[in-house]
Amino acid sequence: MDMKSTWQKFTPDPMKAMGMGKMGRMVMIIGLMLIAVFFIASLVLSSWGAQYWSFDKTAHDAAVVGETYSNSIATDVDLVNTWKNIEILRAWSSGAQFLGMGLLLMGIGMQLAGILGVLAGQGKFMMEELGSSMKKQ
Repeated sequence: MDMKSTWQKFTPDPMKAMGMGKMGRMVMIIGLMLIAVFFIASLVLSSWGAQYWSFDKTAHDAAVVGETYSNSIATDVDLVNTWKNIEILRAWSSGAQFLGMGLLLMGIGMQLAGILGVLAGQGKFMMEELGSSMKKQ
């Protein structure tokens, strides 16, 4: 079995692998930022939902764009624009959080690939240094 050709074929350069690890760190940070930002946006969304649903159905049905309504829980709420904002934020929130989780997992994978690349490079170095003494055993 010709180990040298196998190692040369599949072993990445350790310096490239370390660069991949740094890029993986950046991708993980971007993913975490997306998750954090849209978690806070989800908290805002729940506040808007509480304001909107504090009114009864007759107020929702009679709502006109630009008119504000008040009750014991919420004051000066534009029901039409509030509902529009709820729908827009709900549409963006789940997709962006999913993208953030995907970036986070991709960054973890890149970090692991970088570790494997460095380990493979070290193995190649050891095989080159020990060379003939390892083949005899």
